Amino acid sequence: MDILISISGILFLICVCTLTWHLSNKRKMGKNLGRKLSFSEYDRLNKAQLKKDFQEFKEQAKREKEEKRRKEEELIAQREREKQEAKEQLKKEVEQYIQKLKDGNYPNVPIRLAGNEKPYYQVYSTWQELRTKHHSVSYGHLQQNIKITDWLSFNVGNITPTTYTTEDLEIIDFGDFFLTNKKVLFVGKNTQKIDLSEILKFEYDGMDLTIVKEGKNAIIPMKEKDAAIILSIIDNIDKGEL
Repeated sequence: MDILISISGILFLICVCTLTWHLSNKRKMGKNLGRKLSFSEYDRLNKAQLKKDFQEFKEQAKREKEEKRRKEEELIAQREREKQEAKEQLKKEVEQYIQKLKDGNYPNVPIRLAGNEKPYYQVYSTWQELRTKHHSVSYGHLQQNIKITDWLSFNVGNITPTTYTTEDLEIIDFGDFFLTNKKVLFVGKNTQKIDLSEILKFEYDGMDLTIVKEGKNAIIPMKEKDAAIILSIIDNIDKGEL
């Protein structure tokens, strides 16, 4: 009987130990499986986050590019508006000045005019002309060596200068430019007079008003507003409206 009890106890202990071992192995397998699943999930989430960050970066770069282009377009449009507004303002001022002349409101000028001559405009400037200038740059020569002895010789030949010419803009005078219904005057140290009938045309390049005529052209630097008024006056004179 005692022997049976001992055998039963031993079998019970074996069963308990076996069950404990199985439970321990299951817990270890669960932990390892948890670790594997966690790493796999982390890797998947990390790749998804990288993809999301890259997409956001692309979208942000696109938004910044579009914003930059929008600002540039707004700046160009603003400059065009300002340019157009300045052009319209200049046109308005020119028209107002021409209307004053048509109404008989002429500017006071410090010069004596003929009885039927009317002063239309005055502006301070310079009278310039293109002048031909000659420049000497070097001397060219053809020489010949003449030997006297083994230790004495000398060169002989003709020496001629080499020159070239340029057309340079030269300031002739400082003073006041006047435009009347008969002529152009420039009063400085000297007085220049050109009848309107002698003038072929007026040209303005944004800086200088050129009076094209027979002989040397006169070049008068002036602002755009002054040139616009003068050209408008000439146009109205040609039309017979002034």
